[in-house]
Amino acid sequence: MGIIIRQSLKASLAGYLGTAIGAFNILWLSPKFLTPAQIGLITWIENVGLLLLILCSWGGGNLADRFFPVFKNNDKQNNGLLVFLFVYSYICFLFFGFLFYLTQDIWLSYYADNAPENQMYFGYVWLYAVFLLQMMLLESYLRGYLRIAIPSLFREVILRVLIIVSVILYAFHLLSFENLVFIRVLFYGLIGILLWFYIRHLKILYLQFHKSFLTKQRLKEISTYGTYILFAGAGTIVVMKIDTVMIPAMLNNTALGIYMIAYFLGSILDIPRRAIAQISTPIIAQAWKENNLQLIQQIYQKSSLNQTIIACFLFLGIWLNIDSVFMIMPNGDVFKEGKWVVFFVALTRVVDMITGVSSEILIQSKYFRFNFISIIILSILMIIGNYIFIPIYQIVGAAFATFLSFVLYNFIKFLFLWIKFGLQPFHFNNIKVLFLSIFIYYTSLFLPIFSNIFLTIFIVSSYITLIYIIGVYFGRLSKDINQIANHFLKSIKLIK
Repeated sequence: MGIIIRQSLKASLAGYLGTAIGAFNILWLSPKFLTPAQIGLITWIENVGLLLLILCSWGGGNLADRFFPVFKNNDKQNNGLLVFLFVYSYICFLFFGFLFYLTQDIWLSYYADNAPENQMYFGYVWLYAVFLLQMMLLESYLRGYLRIAIPSLFREVILRVLIIVSVILYAFHLLSFENLVFIRVLFYGLIGILLWFYIRHLKILYLQFHKSFLTKQRLKEISTYGTYILFAGAGTIVVMKIDTVMIPAMLNNTALGIYMIAYFLGSILDIPRRAIAQISTPIIAQAWKENNLQLIQQIYQKSSLNQTIIACFLFLGIWLNIDSVFMIMPNGDVFKEGKWVVFFVALTRVVDMITGVSSEILIQSKYFRFNFISIIILSILMIIGNYIFIPIYQIVGAAFATFLSFVLYNFIKFLFLWIKFGLQPFHFNNIKVLFLSIFIYYTSLFLPIFSNIFLTIFIVSSYITLIYIIGVYFGRLSKDINQIANHFLKSIKLIK
């Protein structure tokens, strides 16, 4: 357990530092020196590249997570796992990539009217996918050795610092925009090279290929799992990225650039949900193993209540300060067009968090395939929703389609768990949290607005925080939060 804790702590630190660096780039540096159209084009290259990677590598990026224990044997150089990962993934990538290449003129014509420049930059999409696949394979190989800290440092910190440096070079006219895009893509290749050196440093760089280990039965198992990962991964990526693929075609890259900045602001709410999900998953898995539905119900309700408290607090903080944030942001008048995108994306995260750890409960149960079906349904709903609402409401339509799709998606999961197991996440205190949030929202509208934007943000944020903490703590809305608060107050000797 020692190495797990150490690596997790180091990886978490790298993740939070990377988030701060990324926020600086997305919310200040890029809006200052890049046009919305340029931001949109870069976003499109990276998201389409990720989608191509998932579709063409046939689950290769996730094989090591599942099959590392099967291959692991240091005396036999892990039976050629590292070589197999690259051979399998890149053969699949070349084969399916070639099929996409033969038809790319057809689906690139989708962008001909509103984003013709995307066709010129499509070569970078393929290069990005190749480098990103290398990163994924090496990181998954290292995860088998419980080495996640250094890869996280490379990906979350070093890569983002390099991206910031490239934007600064562009700002000083030392790079053209095309060179900026090219160098940004090359950085992903550089991270891959660093990972190769790290693997060599750990003395686990095994490059022999053990063909005899790959029996027909084992290859069948690998290909079956890869197929499942392909469709599950494709569904997940469609859910996450389909709006950024469709907006340039239906609107333009400028709209996507504005949308991306707004989407980032709204997605801040998702950070604590991911942490709670990671902590809950092994406990839920053990509870399913013991068929302990009472514990699962307890986790389900606690996660819903605590996530509701966190989500509503963050939503209030973001939405009540949103005008001030756009006033601080470089070219904020342009990016303010995404204000209601922030609203619907943030509201989507609230809905997702209110329903608790439903996905984790489903994935760890014997009905894990239903979660896969739900994701496919969600991805279809999002595609249809985007086609309906983007022409009517522009980028706000894309955000609204996401919101509506997630409401239906979470409702489907809620019904399934309720009907199948009698599990439901809600507690009466959830309603109290919502009423507290509504009270804070409407009373905050009477707060004064100062000429100093930072003072306005401070006053509004302080009011939200003070009233929210008082309401949650003295209203005893969450036993977990009160226990943490009491422990803190005892440590500073404010209570006995």
